[in-house]
Amino acid sequence: MIKKILLVALWTVVLPFCASIIVMLVCVAYLKVTLHGARPSEQTHETVVNLWTFTSQVAQPLVLLLGVFGWLPGTRLRTNAPSPSRWAKWCYYVGVTALFLASVISIFGHGHLWDILAIALLVFLLGVALIDKYAGHTKTAATPSL
Repeated sequence: MIKKILLVALWTVVLPFCASIIVMLVCVAYLKVTLHGARPSEQTHETVVNLWTFTSQVAQPLVLLLGVFGWLPGTRLRTNAPSPSRWAKWCYYVGVTALFLASVISIFGHGHLWDILAIALLVFLLGVALIDKYAGHTKTAATPSL
C-alpha cells in the first residue's frame, strides 16, 4: 500500500505538471501566430484562455481519482497483496475523500491552505500505511465450536 500511495502522489504531481507544460506550448504557439498578424476567431481565443485557466486545476483531481482506482501504471494493487486492516481502510477512505475535496476546493479558492492540507493528508496516509504494515495485524482463524 505504501508503494501505491507514493505512486499516486507522484502521478498527481507529474501529470498536471506535464499538462501545464503542454498548455504553455499551445499558448506560446497561439501568441506567436497572433503576433505575426493572424486574427484567430473569438472561439479559439476563449479556448486558449480556458485551457490556460483550468487545465492544471482540473488535471490534479482527475489524476488523483485515476490513481486511487488503480487506472494509472503502478497503482493497481496485486491480487496477493495483504489487505489493510479495518481501521486502516477507514483512514484511507476518509483521507482520500478529504484529499479529493481539498483539491476540488483549491480550484475555486486559491490559497496555500489547501496545498498544505493536501500534503498533510498524503503524509497522514503514508503514516497509516506504515503503521498498518509494521503493526502486524494478524487475523485470527475461526475456531470450531464444540
